Amino acid sequence: MKHIFDLVRFQLRKKTNIISVLIIGIAMSITIINYVNNESEKNMYEKEVFDSLEYRTLQVSKENTYDSIYIDELEKKEHINIASYMYEYLGFGVTVEEFNKGKLTGEFRIIPANNNSLPEIVEGTNFPDDDNYYMICPENFYPVSADLKNYSIFDKLNISKYIGQKITAKYFGILYFNKNDHSYVFNTDFKIIGTYKNNDYNIDEYTCYVNKKAMHDIVLQQYKDDEEGYELQKGMGFIIEVDAKENVNLITKQLEEEGYTITPTLFFDEEGIEELEKQTNKVSIPLIIIVVVLIVIILEKDYLENKDYYKELNILGYNKGNIRRVYLLSNFIKILLCIFLGIILSSVICGIAYLLLKIYPFMMFKYCVVIPYDDIIKLILLFIVIPFIIAFISSIIHLRKVGKYD
Repeated sequence: MKHIFDLVRFQLRKKTNIISVLIIGIAMSITIINYVNNESEKNMYEKEVFDSLEYRTLQVSKENTYDSIYIDELEKKEHINIASYMYEYLGFGVTVEEFNKGKLTGEFRIIPANNNSLPEIVEGTNFPDDDNYYMICPENFYPVSADLKNYSIFDKLNISKYIGQKITAKYFGILYFNKNDHSYVFNTDFKIIGTYKNNDYNIDEYTCYVNKKAMHDIVLQQYKDDEEGYELQKGMGFIIEVDAKENVNLITKQLEEEGYTITPTLFFDEEGIEELEKQTNKVSIPLIIIVVVLIVIILEKDYLENKDYYKELNILGYNKGNIRRVYLLSNFIKILLCIFLGIILSSVICGIAYLLLKIYPFMMFKYCVVIPYDDIIKLILLFIVIPFIIAFISSIIHLRKVGKYD
């Protein structure tokens, strides 16, 4: 058997075999990377929706919507974490001068919350009461109103050092917001009491939560010179947050039966997922076919180039069985080398992408590299089984020609 391996090793040293391994290995790596990218896009598309706060947030309205009795009524229902007037919940921009550091401008968004609706607390505590003004910010905090695309992990603010301290948030009155009239600038002091875990797929790095009393009072301040606008906003309805994505449809049906009008704040495009899967198949299947065709062409090309080598083996006394083993083993090792090269290349590229996105997490809207191990294992098995079958059939055909050398 050692002689067989020596013969195979001698054959594989040829420059054409090295080029063949490189070509097929690169083609395989492209196919694997395509699978990784497709799974990552699909995962991001689904997670962006289903794991987002917006998916669990519903706009609710009813006759005499301005009546705050509905807020209490809604919050008492099972599976509803919090209910607020819509104009309070949609988000409110404030500026903290102390957070104006480096590339950060100190501007960020606040929304109301209670202890039921808060995300997972990482450091500090949740709201101890609703009597004072409290704020909880993300552990990865970027207080900036600009697009985060070019911001790295080194630009974020170390918010942990502010836990337990008071900060002053600045905002404009609603009538003078676009005029930047400093005669109508309001300041509210908040105590930062903790940090929460960022969502893995949705950008919440510039969103802080405040308790309901704090949000209600600063909105009253904002509308203090626009009573008519305040009453108009109250009539726009409520925003409710459902406790889990699995209960969104349940709550929607229940409230509609009670006479509420429900409007989702985020729509899920199921056709988009189906289209993404179709596009995946349109690219993946041709890539697999290309790899298989390349293997067939290269195996046939290698045989034609090695015809004289097999003839010499026959003359030297090697029988058809030995020659077949040399042929099959050399092809099998070649295919394994191609797969190994494909895995190495795709791993390096995916690893670089993973590290780059760790440093610049918003470069592709929190795109995460997802490795579909099951699909890749099936793909690798396909790349082993099909070429080996092709090589085996080829060896039977060519063995007859080798037999003519006897």
